Amino acid sequence: MRFLPFTILIATLFTFSCVITATPLPDESSALTEIVTDSGRAMARREWRICTAKGFHGDCESYNYNDSECVNLNRGMNDKAEAFEVQGDKSHCVLYADGNCKGSTHTAGSDGSPRKQNWLRNYGFADRLSSVRCWI
Repeated sequence: MRFLPFTILIATLFTFSCVITATPLPDESSALTEIVTDSGRAMARREWRICTAKGFHGDCESYNYNDSECVNLNRGMNDKAEAFEVQGDKSHCVLYADGNCKGSTHTAGSDGSPRKQNWLRNYGFADRLSSVRCWI
């Protein structure tokens, strides 16, 4: 019985030290972070951004993605994008007119197309974007 206060003290110190030494979450604002999947495989995490007006004006949203993952636009941005930009010198993206990466496409960041496209209307893709798939 005389060891009970000591046991409580040790348990409290252990719990407190776990809180103090916890690893912070990845910084969502960085263009490239590393995440580990449930299988333990590391994947690059990147970011792309869209805006509702030419030249990256109007309402803008940034999206994080994992390599080759299809990302659907939020309801408020669907079919409203006028500008598209993907972060990273080696990033490539396919923009899709329909959700779930289906429908007609436009490419950004490969085959000589720029990663920063100030006005999607120049490519016939303004107000049509619904989903995006990017990779490194």
